[in-house]
This record gives sequence, structure tokens and C-alpha cells, in this order.
Amino acid sequence: MELEFKERTEFRKWLKKNVETSPGIWIRFIKDKSQSSITADEALNEVLCFGWIDGQMKSEGDKSYIKYFAPRTKNSKWSEKNKKIVEKLRKEKIMTDFGEREIKKAVENGEWDKEKNRPDINKLILDFKEIIRNDLSLAEEYEKKPMSLKKQYAGFYFDAKTDETRKKRLDKITTAIKENKKGMLF
Repeated sequence: MELEFKERTEFRKWLKKNVETSPGIWIRFIKDKSQSSITADEALNEVLCFGWIDGQMKSEGDKSYIKYFAPRTKNSKWSEKNKKIVEKLRKEKIMTDFGEREIKKAVENGEWDKEKNRPDINKLILDFKEIIRNDLSLAEEYEKKPMSLKKQYAGFYFDAKTDETRKKRLDKITTAIKENKKGMLF
């Protein structure tokens, strides 16, 4: 489902009505600031209030882009950035019971504190460079990528729990880099 919202309150009403039944939603964001449109940051704040997560983003040219928002899965990660936003939302007293339940689940299953215990991302990037250094064209293309993609690729690779999964993820990363694909890998 793809929708567009003019205001944050309009999206909040949609979430209240659909939080328990929707599998997710693509939201269109208008780049032209003269047109009325919810911002991606406003949408993120709202989905966090309801315990949802933000995901892949796709450009639609010069005028707009879409971003995916969905309910969390059992072991969805809570980034430090999103946890800081949640603290702000709690102070503003706009978190919902749905959102608080998702936080409680994350605390109980250990996902809430997992991000704190992760290795330094800069070290992961260096370690990932070491892994791909023998494929010169791959290493060169990786170096050209923005820091956000370098972090995504390294984190995606090292989050794998088994060597077999790391191998599969390295194949996905290699394809994404060589074919200049953008967006989430999983």
C-alpha cells in the first residue's frame, strides 16, 4: 500500500486505525517544500510511537521519494538513534500502548540493549575492507560508497551468526556494490 499524508496528525490517525492490521505502508514524501507533505522525520516519530520500524527508501525522481514503514518483527533491532527519539517522545507523552509494548518485548528478549554492546562500526568497516581487499574492483567500488552504505554493508555482514550466512551476505553485498544497487539488502 502506498499513501501520502499532508500532516503528521493525519498519519497518526491512520496508524491508530491500522496499527494492528496493516503489514506495512509505503509513504510518499514530496521534496518540494512549497507543497504540504509530512516529512520523513515526522513519519519516523509517529511509527516509533506505535512500535513500528522504518525501512527501505526509494527515489521517485526530483519530486518525491517513498519510504517503507512496518510493524516490528520478533527480533527487530532498536538503533541508538531510534531509542533517543523514543525518550523524547516519552517526554512529550505521545508514545502509545502499542509502542510501549514493543519496547517491553525488546527489553525482555535482549534486543533493546543489543546495539549498545555492538562493536565500533568504524572497526567493522576496517575489518570488512580487509575481507574484500583481494577483490580489487570490489574494494575500489566500496571505497567510493558514502559512509552510510559502508556502515550498512559492514553491519549486515558482521551481524550474521554463521560463516554460511556471512558468505551469502558477502555475495549479496558484492552484487549490490558491483551493480550499484541502492536500498536495503535483506
